Amino acid sequence: MLDLHDFSAWIQGATYPNVVGFFNSASEAGASQRHRHMQLIKTTVPLEEMILSGKLPFKHKLFTFDRINSEKAYFCYLAAMHDLGLTPKNTALNINEPIECLPYNILLTQHWMLVIPRLTNHVGDIFANALNYSGCFLVKDQQQHDWLIDYGCLRLLTECVAP
Repeated sequence: MLDLHDFSAWIQGATYPNVVGFFNSASEAGASQRHRHMQLIKTTVPLEEMILSGKLPFKHKLFTFDRINSEKAYFCYLAAMHDLGLTPKNTALNINEPIECLPYNILLTQHWMLVIPRLTNHVGDIFANALNYSGCFLVKDQQQHDWLIDYGCLRLLTECVAP
């Protein structure tokens, strides 16, 4: 589980225009490394209008901000973890031990944060991580591109989300 210090560091880079922060909590959520790391990329968010409209076809929790700060983002994160059932029930909090959570992704911009519960990191041969939930996809070849177009990007994202 992330802590306030993680958000304090992450927010410093996410307060610029066209910067998206993303986090993959576990391999089922698209993490490629065993260690925790929040990432930033300068890009537009192709799905931003759909995200902000509340019309995403999968389970998620969205928070919007006039002005983001680490404390506000962290408390929204805690609320999302609780509301989405991502933290273990009846767990005594021990500050010296990490809390194991169910897999999830976070997308973070200077104006909003999206938390998504995850079930799997792929459908077929297409791998999905947090950045895909912004609408950005990487494929290995033309065959994967064609498959994704036929299958549907939103369908793939929906099938990777925990029910």
